[in-house]
This record gives sequence, structure tokens and C-alpha cells, in this order.
Amino acid sequence: MIALAGDSQVATEDVLSWPLVSVCQVLAGPQAFDGKMIRLRGVAAGTDEGGFLSATSQCSTVYKTGGYEWPRWVALTGPDNGQRLHKPSFVYDAQSEKIPFGRYRLLQKRYPDRCLLLTDAGLFETRADWSKSRAVYPDGSSKYIGFGNDGVAPAQLLLKSVVDVEVDPECAPQAR
Repeated sequence: MIALAGDSQVATEDVLSWPLVSVCQVLAGPQAFDGKMIRLRGVAAGTDEGGFLSATSQCSTVYKTGGYEWPRWVALTGPDNGQRLHKPSFVYDAQSEKIPFGRYRLLQKRYPDRCLLLTDAGLFETRADWSKSRAVYPDGSSKYIGFGNDGVAPAQLLLKSVVDVEVDPECAPQAR
């Protein structure tokens, strides 16, 4: 279900032709989506320092880099992010979030957050060569530096708009 309103109608309509993929699907083969405009669906997660879409609990996809198993997350960021890999030809449509976020707040009264699937649209990015993003520390330990807060995600979505929110069909309403 997509609600269109006012000035965000034009921005929302053009994203409807973009591929709709889940976080689980995109992490199963992220290189196929790198540099492409997509609609990405996942469970909204985040802190004051950054937002992510995560895979649902049914996802069994494992994305590894050099033996490191990444969390099933895609970082969400604005198109003007200094850490971007591609130059987007759009700006974020802040008006697009009003209806989906309002609906999200209403659905939170009946469903736990893990049951609410947010769909965002934008430019998907990941790295083809992770060797250049590996930090080695003085004690000999190392860490791959990804995207988002603390570099914890293996990919990021440069946001153009928020498209929709829906309930995961696998979830039941909260008991009252």
C-alpha cells in the first residue's frame, strides 16, 4: 500500500518502477545491486547516531568478507554523505516520510517493531574490494570498515525517499 500526497507524489511515482528487494535478498548478492536505484524493504533499526534496515528473522543469508560474518543490515544515509561511493543525481525528499512514519507510529500500537517492514528508495552501495577497507590495529587485530555508525553494515542506501511501511505477514499483533 502506497499513499501519495502533495509534492511527494511525483517523487514517489518514479520509484515504483525500481526493483523491490528485501535486505536478505540484497545481501545474498550485493554486487548485483551496487550503484543501482532500488526500493529496499527491511525492519527499521537504529540509534541516535544512525539508521539501518535489517533483515527479518526468517533470513538465513550470510554475507562474509575474509571470514568475517557481517550483520544483516544496510545503513541508511542521505545522498550528501561524504562516505558515498557513487554520486547520486537526487536529493532526499523529506516530505516522503510523513505518511509512512505516521502509519508506522499507528502500527506500533498493535505490533512490535520487529514486525514492521519499512520500504525506502535510493541508491544502493557496497564495496567490491574490501581489502582496502580493513583496519589493522597495533595489537595485530583487524576489522573491516563498512557503512553507517561505526562502519558496522556491509552496504548502504543513499536515501531518495521513504516509500511505505507494512506488517510482516509472519508476525502476530501484540497481546493486550
